[in-house]
Amino acid sequence: MTIPPFTFTYAPVDINYGRGCVESLSKTLDEHGWTRAMVVCGSNVAANSAVVGPITEGLGSTLETIFDQTTPDKRLETVFAGVETVHEQDIDVLIAVGGGSSLNVARAICSIAPLDSSREAIEGTVAETGVIPSPDEHTDPLPSIVVPTTLAGADLSPGGSIYYKSTLQTDSAVSTKRVNISDARLRATAAYYDPLLFASTPKSVLASSAMNGIDKGIETLYSRSSNPIAEAHAFNGLRYFSQGALAFGTPDSEEYLDAIDLAVVGAIQVQYGKRSNTIHAFGNGISSQYSVQQGIVHAIVAPHVLTSIFEHVDGQRETLATALGIDVTARSTEDVADAVVDLVTQIRETLELPTQLREIDSLTKSDLDSIAAIIKSNSKLEHGPVGYDPTVEEISTVLKAAW
Repeated sequence: MTIPPFTFTYAPVDINYGRGCVESLSKTLDEHGWTRAMVVCGSNVAANSAVVGPITEGLGSTLETIFDQTTPDKRLETVFAGVETVHEQDIDVLIAVGGGSSLNVARAICSIAPLDSSREAIEGTVAETGVIPSPDEHTDPLPSIVVPTTLAGADLSPGGSIYYKSTLQTDSAVSTKRVNISDARLRATAAYYDPLLFASTPKSVLASSAMNGIDKGIETLYSRSSNPIAEAHAFNGLRYFSQGALAFGTPDSEEYLDAIDLAVVGAIQVQYGKRSNTIHAFGNGISSQYSVQQGIVHAIVAPHVLTSIFEHVDGQRETLATALGIDVTARSTEDVADAVVDLVTQIRETLELPTQLREIDSLTKSDLDSIAAIIKSNSKLEHGPVGYDPTVEEISTVLKAAW
């Protein structure tokens, strides 16, 4: 076996894990000389004393304000409101708390806050480039610390996306567009993973995010763009993640918290060198058109996407099976593939997630062919398993199987 050349750069993020670890947040601020912190979160998180209480205590006198305006829509207008608060209160570090929406909004605030440009100029740049502008090489973005409360596994990334409304010159209609956040300097300085905060997240939200995170590990193992180091993280991460997800039971029990411990450690690991591809292309294609969390789409389509992959290529099925705790001894390659699909389906059932696309509001079966074309155009498919290059018709077949 010849291993192709690769480059792997470890992200310089200080990871703090453990029950109650947010109590030491001020230690990181003290180390960097930051004295005026702004928490960025949504209103539900801000109203959750089980989350805000420990963070407030951990930040102590460095907490200047809580900006609780983020929503799943993650709008550019929210970013500008956050930037205004940063300037008004002379904030020198953001504490991004919650799920991907809050973390993405915080990254955009960090990127825009240091800019010496008007709002109109920044909006013009966003409209022209489709990217949130960054400070030049002589100016650093505003630093941040992330405190995740969901398991989607995007906490250590420097990128992301938000949405803005623009007026199309063709017909003056209002359109919502997705714009990217892309600057390696926006990676958080530190991440605090406190299982007690995850346990306070509604189980339904935590479950859908877990499916998203697990799929990151699965996809990294079979991606044609992966490498041995990323694969090692994904393999071990899947071991923890799947054990935790399969043990999700009744909230407020010690067993539930133990399961979250495992899932959180898995979520941390699958992020290093992750190579999101095929399942995420399906998730993007549907969640971008309908009001549904991407993790729910993943839960519905993942078993069907894996079945399609295994029908066409090997898809690293034995490696996946072993990472997921499946004994491959004396099993045929077909049995191994079936076992992987069955276990992913079992995880979905344990997490009590939807099982059919027809459960998504406003989605009709007649939409599936057009969605297949959108999925086919997603660049993530280029990083899927070697030899798996589905046509629009094959993608549509997978969607109809999931209907």
